[in-house]
Amino acid sequence: MTHPPLVISDRGQATLELAVFLPFFLLLLLGAIELGNAWYAANKVAQAAHEGVEHVRRTRSLSAADVDAIVGSVAGPRATSLLTSRPSSAVPNGRLVTVDVALQSPLLTGPFLRLFSTFRSGEIKVERSATALLTP
Repeated sequence: MTHPPLVISDRGQATLELAVFLPFFLLLLLGAIELGNAWYAANKVAQAAHEGVEHVRRTRSLSAADVDAIVGSVAGPRATSLLTSRPSSAVPNGRLVTVDVALQSPLLTGPFLRLFSTFRSGEIKVERSATALLTP
């Protein structure tokens, strides 16, 4: 009595491959989405700092309220700004003006990336600054 040859079936192979691959693919996809969000927020904050210091340079006004309004219009209402001014050592009667902008941007993917210690707060903090020299 001979037995038929052993045949290995491929019926569940695609399902198993999907089950193994899908978590890694989703993690990669969510990471790419958050990286794009962080990059966008960093560019927006850098532009807001530049616009704030450019406003001070053009108007020669050291009004923090004006800078806050410009930063808020460029980076959004969640952005905070700090205007500092100090005398310049390189130019007599010159002033160095710095605008620091910070933004707490929420994660787009919700709770998925909170599993990692870097994203426990559910937000990405982005900080940028711009400096201009005001000459008399």
